[in-house]
Amino acid sequence: MESIAEEPLPRSISYPQTIRSAKDKKAYKYSLLKNNPETLMADVSQKGDRTITTNLLLYTTNCNLWHTVICKYYKSYRKLGICNGRQIQIYEENDANKAFLTVNIYHNGTIMFQGTEACLSSVQANFTSLKALAETEKQGANSDAAGDSDAQNSRERLEEMELNPVEQDPQLEQSVSQIRNSVSLQVV
Repeated sequence: MESIAEEPLPRSISYPQTIRSAKDKKAYKYSLLKNNPETLMADVSQKGDRTITTNLLLYTTNCNLWHTVICKYYKSYRKLGICNGRQIQIYEENDANKAFLTVNIYHNGTIMFQGTEACLSSVQANFTSLKALAETEKQGANSDAAGDSDAQNSRERLEEMELNPVEQDPQLEQSVSQIRNSVSLQVV
């Protein structure tokens, strides 16, 4: 399967002539998306001489992160459930009754943006900002995980000191007290 370099947004999904059935097209599309993670791609159809973008797709291994990013980026939304994932309906900020963009986040890692061509053009124009926000969120998640690891290491050192007491040493007691305080602050 081909992998793509950074290209202007988005790249259109085009199928080899050997792929004809809907099932084969779906498998090809999923494989293409998976080999190019977090790259926005346009699913298009032909109507006469005109190519129409029907939806925008991307693949991610971080569905929860992208769900959070989309909800942070678009201020007026409603979350719904769908059969194989989650759905976010995005509304105009001044009209909470009319959804202009629907985002389906599937359990298999596919994210699909659906709406009018104008709405999809807006997603294309804002995708760099969405992706930057996703990178920022990833960095935050990684630093939180590192903090959790530090807290776990401190807890383990404390337990080891309590299980293997050395003779009463004031410096040791001060170290144990500092570790206890450190652990209690990190746990909160």
